[in-house]
Amino acid sequence: MTDTVLPPVTEPESLPALKPGRHIALEFLLHFCTFGIYTCFWCVTATRDLKRAFNKEFTPLAWFLVPLVFLAQVFMLPRLLSAIEEAEQAQNLKGWSDWTNRLWLILTCGIGLFFAITSKIDISVGWVLFGLFLWAGCFALLNKRMDSLRDAVANPRRRYFGGYAWWHWPFVVLGVPFMVFLSYNMVLTPFLAKVAPLATNTVITDEQQVIQLSVVESGWHKVEIGTFSDGSGLFEIAGPLDFQYFIAFDHDPDYSLTDLAQWRIGQNYEDFNVKSCSENRTLSAGTLQVESFVTCKGTSMGDPTIATHHFIRVDDQIYELYGYLSTTKLTYKEQEAGFLRQAQGIKRYEQ
Repeated sequence: MTDTVLPPVTEPESLPALKPGRHIALEFLLHFCTFGIYTCFWCVTATRDLKRAFNKEFTPLAWFLVPLVFLAQVFMLPRLLSAIEEAEQAQNLKGWSDWTNRLWLILTCGIGLFFAITSKIDISVGWVLFGLFLWAGCFALLNKRMDSLRDAVANPRRRYFGGYAWWHWPFVVLGVPFMVFLSYNMVLTPFLAKVAPLATNTVITDEQQVIQLSVVESGWHKVEIGTFSDGSGLFEIAGPLDFQYFIAFDHDPDYSLTDLAQWRIGQNYEDFNVKSCSENRTLSAGTLQVESFVTCKGTSMGDPTIATHHFIRVDDQIYELYGYLSTTKLTYKEQEAGFLRQAQGIKRYEQ
């Protein structure tokens, strides 16, 4: 009679604890609603699990920076896919084809390059959100592949409520309505509000035809009143960039030019990080009326920002053309001169 030797029993505590599986839609929301920041944590978790369960040589914490640096993605993401493929072969799992791997790498690294460019050149928020949508989809698909690997390995799973750890829930519960709000207010509303493209030399007036604005730059659109103001504007125009616009206002005649200039300067200090403000006063063409041109420059969210206030007096009323531009450094250099030219275009209505 031959004795049968049973394999040693592995205690659950000695098995590597791996990330639990998660529905692809829930995974997508985490990447999308955190603006891709969760991808940093995902890379750490994925490489840690590959190291624990499949003996792959990774330094998981170093992978936190990979989604933030484009050059790191080019060199490190192929290594990640190669490690996943080797683990799948060891577990006799069917992975992606070579073409699927290449397509995933090209798309993911392409989006990473796109995000790197957005820090230098101003790109519409709509395109940024679309890029983020594709980015979240790519990593949700890759996570599904990782879940198949984890399922092939016996390991104690952490208990997540509904697929999320406790710290995931605030991001998704708050993030979903915020992303809907952002998409509506920053993409859909401005797009629908651009009711009329403006050719150069077009003249815009208020309803009472007291003041007029000559359009001297291309790429501007007339938008509905309330798009950028609280609805108290006389007319509004939007520039080719997301944060580029002019609004015409009328003011109480009891206030002086000095009062209004100081009030606007104070508002600018509250709205963005103002570095300098200046005021220039001249006589309106063909009249003895004084007009004031106020310029405040600074930064908003690290981007160069400028606000202009062109005040003119028509009879006993003071009118203002308020302008705002905030964009990346390279785009700001291209737009500043034209923006300042446009800011000078308000004057008394001429029949």
